[in-house]
Amino acid sequence: MAERRIRNAQVQGSIPCSGSYRVQRLPEAIGPATLPAMTPPSVRVVRHESHLGRWETVFRAPALPLRPYIRGYKGYVCVGARPNRRRAVATTDVALIVNFGSPLGLTDPVDPGAGVDYRSAFVAGPCDRYSLYEWTGETDGVQVDLTAIGARLILGLPMDELTNRAIEFEDVGGAWARGLAERLHDEPSWEARFALLDSVVISRLAGASEPAPAVVRAWQRLEASGGRVPIRALADEVGYSHEHLTRRFRQQVGLPPKTFAQLLRFDRLMRRLEGRNVATWADLASQCGYYDQAHLIRDFRRFAGTPPGEFMGLRLPEGGGVLG
Repeated sequence: MAERRIRNAQVQGSIPCSGSYRVQRLPEAIGPATLPAMTPPSVRVVRHESHLGRWETVFRAPALPLRPYIRGYKGYVCVGARPNRRRAVATTDVALIVNFGSPLGLTDPVDPGAGVDYRSAFVAGPCDRYSLYEWTGETDGVQVDLTAIGARLILGLPMDELTNRAIEFEDVGGAWARGLAERLHDEPSWEARFALLDSVVISRLAGASEPAPAVVRAWQRLEASGGRVPIRALADEVGYSHEHLTRRFRQQVGLPPKTFAQLLRFDRLMRRLEGRNVATWADLASQCGYYDQAHLIRDFRRFAGTPPGEFMGLRLPEGGGVLG
């Protein structure tokens, strides 16, 4: 489900931007008519069954030309899991979730008085804090993890309207969103659902309006560097003042560039923690660009809601997520 978003580094196609940098775009030669000729990536299936419950997660990368816009697709089935509350860490990405089973209950720990908000098909925007979700009974569905610029193109709205929010998919996309949710439900297999998503994404990109080239350039530079580019230097590079870059970036990407860079660093740390041979926290701090271990722990508490050692103990095996 929604615990993290998987990153893909491959990028295909580009069009010129101001200066020497090039802004990646969907190649014009690829469109809905050519999609059936592309070989779809293979799926990866992870299953678990124990006293904790039974779940299955199916991962698939998007078709190659779509990888600047889509991090990955994920199908999930969860039966009898106890406890049934999970934690989603802060992220720069946008998640489109279409749930076929019992609705997911969303909770904002910053505002616990707001209660639990139950949704079946929704878009969760970029967020600078962790959140919690829960369900009852069996749940299954599809999750699409979009890059910030991919979400801007595919959904067709400024990302600051989604920041730290979860909005009904139909309220975001209207008729095409409602039709997609119904078609995903009716497809007979995960492979067919993922192929449908490839097709719909290509169609949406074909009619999308281009974000500001300077913002796209700044976003790509931050992504490529893992957030290591100083923001003032980045503003000079794209020809904006620091304040103007911050304002335009927040509007179109959903977060200020400084926060975006911090989350890229945090994401790099999270990916290191998925490895088999995890270094010490001090070594991880150095490898991931933190000043020291104390700096890492502060960011971890901010973006995951718990110290790193405690977080590691909350992780479930085989793609089961992180306990809330």
